[in-house]
Amino acid sequence: MYTKKWPILIFADAFLPGHPGLAATYIGAWMATLPFGSWWLSWNVPVLPGVLSLLSTVCMVIGLVGCFWMPRFMQPAWLKETEDEIKRGEDAYSLEYRRQPDGGGDASAFKEEKP
Repeated sequence: MYTKKWPILIFADAFLPGHPGLAATYIGAWMATLPFGSWWLSWNVPVLPGVLSLLSTVCMVIGLVGCFWMPRFMQPAWLKETEDEIKRGEDAYSLEYRRQPDGGGDASAFKEEKP
């Protein structure tokens, strides 16, 4: 998602208010570290298990919160640009279906018939 290799995964964003497509990166990192929890605790390095456990917890929190709210600084540039285009009304959907003051577009469907 971050590199825009599979932008189709953004369809999941329609189901939750945040960006679950982006949050899946962190949820995946968290789930990938789960099987190693007891292994980390068996190491004799006193700081390393704590650091790795903290990293795992941070990934879990960012992933779960990201499903409902993803801060703008954590979003990739291409997604920020797309959201800005939508806000300005310059995205493909708005350009195709909005009413245009010069009569262009498909405004005929919105005209009222006079009695």
